[in-house]
Amino acid sequence: MVLLKRTHELTSAVVGAPPNRDMLPRELTLLDDDDQVYDNYVENTTDPGSTLLLIAIVVCACSLASLPLAVALGKRYLKGHIREEDDDDNSDSSSSSTENEVDDQPTALLQRPRRVYTSLLHFFVDALVRWRANRSEQHVSHGIVREGRASLSNIPHNTTFDSDGNTETALQLAPYNSQQLRDMRKVNCSCKTLKYMCTLAKCDNESKRILRLAVPFMISNMAKTLGALLSLAFISQNLGTDAMVAFAMVEVIVGTSSSFLNGWIEAISSLGSQAYGAENYELLGQYVQVSFMVYTACQIPIACVWGFSMKSIILLFGFNHATADIASNFVWVWVVYDLMESLYVGFLDFLEVIGKETYTMVFYCTMAACEVGLVYLFATLTDANLVVIGLVMVTNKCLFVFLTILISTLTNWTKPYEFGLIGEFGWKNREATRAIFRTALPLAFGGLLAYAEWEVLTVFAAFLGPAEAATWAILGFVWDVFESTTEAIGDASEIRCAYQLGKGRPEMAKISAYKSMLLGLVVSIMITITFLLLSDHLPSWLTKDPTIQDMLTELFPLVGLGNVTMTVGMVCWALIGAQGRYRLATSINMACSLLITVPLGAITTIWLRINLQGLTFSVVCGYVICGLVLTVFLLLSDWEKLAEKIRERVANGELEIESFSDDSSSSSSSSSSASEKSYGTEQNLYDGTKLDIDEGKEVRIELAARYKKNESELSA
Repeated sequence: MVLLKRTHELTSAVVGAPPNRDMLPRELTLLDDDDQVYDNYVENTTDPGSTLLLIAIVVCACSLASLPLAVALGKRYLKGHIREEDDDDNSDSSSSSTENEVDDQPTALLQRPRRVYTSLLHFFVDALVRWRANRSEQHVSHGIVREGRASLSNIPHNTTFDSDGNTETALQLAPYNSQQLRDMRKVNCSCKTLKYMCTLAKCDNESKRILRLAVPFMISNMAKTLGALLSLAFISQNLGTDAMVAFAMVEVIVGTSSSFLNGWIEAISSLGSQAYGAENYELLGQYVQVSFMVYTACQIPIACVWGFSMKSIILLFGFNHATADIASNFVWVWVVYDLMESLYVGFLDFLEVIGKETYTMVFYCTMAACEVGLVYLFATLTDANLVVIGLVMVTNKCLFVFLTILISTLTNWTKPYEFGLIGEFGWKNREATRAIFRTALPLAFGGLLAYAEWEVLTVFAAFLGPAEAATWAILGFVWDVFESTTEAIGDASEIRCAYQLGKGRPEMAKISAYKSMLLGLVVSIMITITFLLLSDHLPSWLTKDPTIQDMLTELFPLVGLGNVTMTVGMVCWALIGAQGRYRLATSINMACSLLITVPLGAITTIWLRINLQGLTFSVVCGYVICGLVLTVFLLLSDWEKLAEKIRERVANGELEIESFSDDSSSSSSSSSSASEKSYGTEQNLYDGTKLDIDEGKEVRIELAARYKKNESELSA
């Protein structure tokens, strides 16, 4: 009854207010005490206290304690499975050979890469796999090239040889010599020994390489997420709680369609890389043109749908009419901002494809910094409302789009691709258009599924009340900052692990993977400690509403724990993806989301009526189980076989590992046939160094002396 009475009072107050409250000067809006929209808010939920936090800690401890047992059971299962396969192969060897001689057409049909969607769930899983793999493919491909160029610049003075004749530089393997690598093979995957953990914790060359990759990724990712969080804080502190809630909810709701339509933008990096590798620059330009045209054509009608229905959606979530009026005016500006953001990201992806990834990071970080600065200036020094703030953001985005295109044109970066970009109508190339649709549709559904989890949880939060929905939307901005740091470490670990596997170094790939897991855990703990130290001040920075501040303060301990579990899961997902097993990693992630996070969130909110701690608890539990399963699969990986498969992909031209030097790529490709017959005039070492072995016997004698020296040191 108290809640109904309070709702009636708010409705009566809004009816007498002007319809466009956001269009009033700030002095008039402050008279309505907008900073305390949810003052005296009566929560119709159950407060679990610290019970869910203690249960989450117990779940994390149990998962960590069960990890060795799960690995042991997995090893036993794999041994039995391999033994059964060997028995079946021995029993069917004679019959299979005769069948192959009689008719080899069925085997040829089986070898065709044909994908059949047996069910709708299979289609969605495949779409999510493509979306996840496509997001990582661009970072991995360019990261591998950068790693090869970096190793090419570090020419070593000595070279070590393993038993198979493969060469690895002392710089790459430091501080690992042959004996240490041999000892690490004897250590089981549970990493029980303290010596092994201390070896992983050393800040050696591999650790520095991972950090060198992670820091730029972290800066680029945080430029967007931290900038959005700061903009939200400036709007909340200066424009009021209604404007802040409208900004957060419009961003969350419009993000649903953006996550789907961005599939056409993400297709640029996938198809563009193939066209660029084939040196078909006209086709690359056509891919960019068609992707932009399809995205814009789809975005316009969806923007109209959001514009005319946003007020009803906000009221359906339980917010007041003042917030709905602000959101209905602001959404028209935000859809334009979202359109320009996606087109700008697509053009930056195009620049990354042609090898300008460093400049793209500088462009985007500068744009994000200018945007935050302009939002701060207009929010604090003027009487701007949320619509004006949105127009400022759109203007800044359009300005940087123009500057980026202008700089790219003046530097002749886009000159080889101009005919495909603007010289002809890309729709005429039906093959390119069909390729765009075949690639973009699975990516679109995958992006929608990946974004749908948070949307569903936002709907659950709305069942608890408008204050809970607003708090959950604000928490999404904080969670995005955590995900940006975690994703950076995952991308760096994926690059290093894929690089080592592509070089045929399974032991170094395993060490790099374990180092990445340890690094991600340490970084997440440090970020969580810093976050918890600021937990008393961060809510007051984000909002002036005391009710939302109290709700955020209650959630921060669980959020800190969720950050640690999320980091472990995402790093393991990236490492399994580096092994080429994206389907396995994505299927595990999707199963944990559909079977643990979403059902547990529905039980805690709709049935038990627990406050937002129940939703946060469900997210933490989903991350814990997902991290546990992914860690088990990673520790049970057969790194030797995975390295062989990736080396086969390298040999087939699916991955580019060896050709790092732009200057020597053409000459090396032209003389490849002759080098295969005469064993070549150059021998490519695994660090990119080329040794001329036709100059005389001196080089052969020097290599033999190094080999004998290493063997004597190993025997000693």
